[in-house]
Amino acid sequence: MRISKCLFLAVLICNLAFAQETGLNKHISYFSSLPERISGSESCLKAANYIETSFRSCGIKKIAKEKFNVVIPVQEFASLTAGNENIPLEAVWPNSIRTSTTPLEGIVGNLIYCDDAGLKSVSGKNISGNIVVMEFNSGNLWLDIASLGAKAVIFIEPLDTSRVEAEKKFVSVPLNIPRFLLKRQYAEKIRNLAAENKQACLTAKISWKGKDSYNIYGILEGNDPGLKKEIIIIQGFYDAISVVPTLAPGAESSCGISVLLELADYFAKNPPKRTVIFLATSGHFQSMKGISSFISQHMRGSPHVKSKLSEPIDAKFVFCLDLTSQSDELGLWHNSYEFLYQRFLAPFAKKLIETAKKECKKYGYNEEQSVINGVSPEKGIGWTNFLPEVIRTDGEQVVLAGYPAISFITVNDSRRYIDTPYDTAEKIQISNLQKQFNLIKKMISLALNDPEFFSGSELNLKDRFCILTANVVRFDPK
Repeated sequence: MRISKCLFLAVLICNLAFAQETGLNKHISYFSSLPERISGSESCLKAANYIETSFRSCGIKKIAKEKFNVVIPVQEFASLTAGNENIPLEAVWPNSIRTSTTPLEGIVGNLIYCDDAGLKSVSGKNISGNIVVMEFNSGNLWLDIASLGAKAVIFIEPLDTSRVEAEKKFVSVPLNIPRFLLKRQYAEKIRNLAAENKQACLTAKISWKGKDSYNIYGILEGNDPGLKKEIIIIQGFYDAISVVPTLAPGAESSCGISVLLELADYFAKNPPKRTVIFLATSGHFQSMKGISSFISQHMRGSPHVKSKLSEPIDAKFVFCLDLTSQSDELGLWHNSYEFLYQRFLAPFAKKLIETAKKECKKYGYNEEQSVINGVSPEKGIGWTNFLPEVIRTDGEQVVLAGYPAISFITVNDSRRYIDTPYDTAEKIQISNLQKQFNLIKKMISLALNDPEFFSGSELNLKDRFCILTANVVRFDPK
């Protein structure tokens, strides 16, 4: 009888895990099927509508959708004409404010191919005033080509690349050198044209435009008469980014929002004692504009500012999701490198991690490697050792506004394909994400249902959130 019960529970856990894994797959497949999920784009708007529909389908009735403005580069057209050939191009991310827009008459020049040999391959050729074609995986070579006087650079789409490689294709100063990606299907054609030193005309218009983007949140009221007054927010971003703005599938970037939607579905079916708000933000890759907009409208710790908010939300705690799938290790971080915040949030991290480790035993996970304490580093290993570089979190803005927040972040993942057109669904390791979901679900369940979760805590964070409003004007000395 005891064996039968154990088998039944094992089958039940497997079935639940499979259902959730299927749900995660479904969400990621949809989000990454949208071609350019940059904030303000049509694809991002479709993602927002999908999130709203998902909230409604799991039974959440109180849903709000709030608009804010972002400024993004929008490609209106880009192509290369050589003889009778007209080849479409995709603009690369702007150099600071300088997009890859060409003059109205276009850029006219001979096509020159720079191969893997680098500058040696163009030795003796007149680069100045011409258009150089080169492989995408060529590091910063395009800067050398630009210094030799090239009018524009066309990168040939590679079979594979990385975030590190992609981020070498633009700089933070307004260097006037239009850069484009050529789809691989046209690679042989353009190499042949360059081999013949054919003259070509490159025309493109990419404009900075103000666009509407949205935050969507659903409210699930707690079922405990006393605890439902305490609000916990779970936040995830749903936009993506890419070195080629028109090709931004953002599969890895959709892991956090996919987990958020599955959490919404789970807690709608298993109502918690405390009230929970599921918050989906965009503008993450535009200096976290979405979460900043939400904070400005609803969450200010300063009594003076809070009194002026039309719809204040006095959140007791905020959990932020910044998840990927190439690692199954989950880290908890307090969103600041200041000791003050660490001291406040360490007790919460301890409770959450203890709960996660108990859950590890249930699933047979390795306790030491499955969940990492980034709030109070253990064994002398600091938080930055678990990340490829400093990762900016939406939770940082929450903490600055005077509210306690812990971010769930996938650690020991290089995030190889983020910020590239190669961040696609087939590369997702769904079992890694499922494992993180299982642990996050249990930790948030503790926060939502344990009457003693906040007892003995010392929460006295100051509101240091600021908003700068500026007006840019053009001055003509003539």
